[in-house]
Amino acid sequence: MKIRNWIESLFGGQVPVNSSSPVHAQGDQDFPARVDFKAGIAAYAERDYARAIEYFGRVLDKRHDDADAHNNLGLSYLAVGRIEDAADEFVLAVHFRPGFAQAFYNLALAQIKRRQFVEATACLERALEMKHGYAAAHNALGYIFIHHSGRFEQGAEHIRRALELEPGDPDTLCNYTAVLTREGRLDEAIDVCERLLKSHPDMHEVRLNRGLAYLRLGRFGEGWIDYEARKLAGGNFRARTLDLPDWQGEPLTEGKLLIYAEQGIGDQIMFGSCIPQAMRRAACIVECAPELKALFERSFGPSQVVVEMDDAALLTQASGAGARFKIDRKSTRLNSSHTDISRMPSSA
Repeated sequence: MKIRNWIESLFGGQVPVNSSSPVHAQGDQDFPARVDFKAGIAAYAERDYARAIEYFGRVLDKRHDDADAHNNLGLSYLAVGRIEDAADEFVLAVHFRPGFAQAFYNLALAQIKRRQFVEATACLERALEMKHGYAAAHNALGYIFIHHSGRFEQGAEHIRRALELEPGDPDTLCNYTAVLTREGRLDEAIDVCERLLKSHPDMHEVRLNRGLAYLRLGRFGEGWIDYEARKLAGGNFRARTLDLPDWQGEPLTEGKLLIYAEQGIGDQIMFGSCIPQAMRRAACIVECAPELKALFERSFGPSQVVVEMDDAALLTQASGAGARFKIDRKSTRLNSSHTDISRMPSSA
């Protein structure tokens, strides 16, 4: 699944807010609520989420049991990162309308964001009970099964079902490339990725998936370049605020190169095998997890190794030790000639 995500892709597949106000048998006294509802729809469409929140709140001041307004308010909260508030609104939406499949789906999105995958699975299954041909719910459920439940076959089945329902959906196609890669159908995965990138060149998750397929094929020059897309794909990559220029691979005659850690211990060990290439071109300072300190000191020398710390402390220590440039351990400039890969990165 796309790491736009595989999680971001889910948010990209949000159910559009209803563009028509629900019908109530209250006559003209309902007119102000309908006006605010339509204003909320317009604000949401313009991505003015603060105004959308205000307008849908006004609707609920007049009609507290309006399930559509609760759902749309939840989507507006979700768009600005107020996940708990969004979840509360989706719960109210399904309370006032128990058969509201879209609200169950949206509640699942909030739960995925909170990493509550069991609860998200239950909501998606409820949504599919109510709406069997719900492609977005199949896609989201496939993601959870594959990446958080260890149920690859079931997850792949759901993603294929989503493709049957919406063959051209880019999010589902992106997720399908991950399925093809996992199944070893690497040329097919690359072909789908390339077709998607022609029409959606900014889908970083697709570029990342193509990179993973290239790497499995041993096409390292192409694979490591695409793998840089992990920095934009919204997955496990954590941007660091280290005020040093990025190293471009040139020999350093002055100062040192800070090689900072990325992701977990397993990835640090694997990509640690690339560090000697950098050390041949520059004096290096290597950041690592505390558990790896002794191993890295034996490998690279005790004066070269620092344990993981917050960005400000790392920058202070590295700069004091003479660091003038930085690079992450998974950079193309370290790995472009690296061909001894024992396993693929677990995630982007």
